[in-house]
Amino acid sequence: MSLESIRPALESESTQIKDLINLVGINPSGLDWKRFVVAVNEEAKVIACGQLKPHGEDVIELASIATLP
Repeated sequence: MSLESIRPALESESTQIKDLINLVGINPSGLDWKRFVVAVNEEAKVIACGQLKPHGEDVIELASIATLP
């Protein structure tokens, strides 16, 4: 499994993101695909993700970090 790119998530990847979050055992509440950055392989499969949550004007929390084993 090799990395193809790291980029903002697409709406069509929301199910893959949720599946990955569930796989690693992260609480799935508060997920918003629009805030995710994903790493995808050459088959366009999400292999890792992280959510960027804004907390005020100058603060962004990196949350919901998950990778395939």
